[in-house]
Amino acid sequence: MADPLENEKVPEGLQHRRMGAAFDILSKTLRKVVLVVFGNGFTFRNRPGLNIDRSRMLQTGLVDVKSMMEAYYETESTNGINAFVFGRTGNGEKRNMHFMDISLDHRTEMGDSLGYVNGVFRVRVSRDGVDETIRDGLYIMDRGSESASREGSINWLVAAGEGGQVRLSYMPNRDGNPLTDAVYDVYVSANGIFMFGLPTSSAGLSSGAIWNDAGTLKII
Repeated sequence: MADPLENEKVPEGLQHRRMGAAFDILSKTLRKVVLVVFGNGFTFRNRPGLNIDRSRMLQTGLVDVKSMMEAYYETESTNGINAFVFGRTGNGEKRNMHFMDISLDHRTEMGDSLGYVNGVFRVRVSRDGVDETIRDGLYIMDRGSESASREGSINWLVAAGEGGQVRLSYMPNRDGNPLTDAVYDVYVSANGIFMFGLPTSSAGLSSGAIWNDAGTLKII
C-alpha cells in the first residue's frame, strides 16, 4: 500500500527546517503514533474511535466517539500525587505562557441527540476513582446541547452531595488562605443561600452594594 505521506508537500515556511531522510522518517512515524507511555506511567493515547456503552454515559459523558485523545496515568501513586501542570514548571520557577484559548464548537446538525457533549467544556472531581453518576462540576456550554431549540450559552457551576457548596469568596491579598482570610462569602448549599461578612452600615459603600441592616438585606 502506498504511503499517503510520501508525496506530501512541506509548507514553504518549514522547508528550511528539513534535515533529509532521517527527518522525513521521524515525522511520518510521529504522525502515526497512537500510544506514548512515559517512565512514570503518564500516558498519551490517540484513539481513532471509541464506542462507549450508553449505560456508562453519565460516567464518561461520551458515546460513540469518532476520535479521542486521552492523557492519564496508568497507575495510582503510592508515595505522593500524580500531577499534570500546564503553563509553568511544577516548582513555579518558569511561567512563560501568556495566553491559552480553549475553544469548543457546537454543531447544530448534531443538536442534543447525544446529551451534554456538543459544545461543552466540563471540569469535575471524583473520589477514589469512582464517578459513575457524578454530574456536578463546572460547565461552559452552548444551550443547544441542553436542548436543540435553545440559543445562547451557559456558565454553570454545580455542587452536590452532603456538605457540597457553590462558594464565592473575596480576600484582600492574593497570597491569603480563602478558608480563613476571605472577608466576603456567598454559599449555596442544601441548607440554602448564605452571605457572610456583609457590611452592617451603608457608610462608604458604592451604589449597588448590598448590606445588612439589622437582619434586613438592603441595596444602596
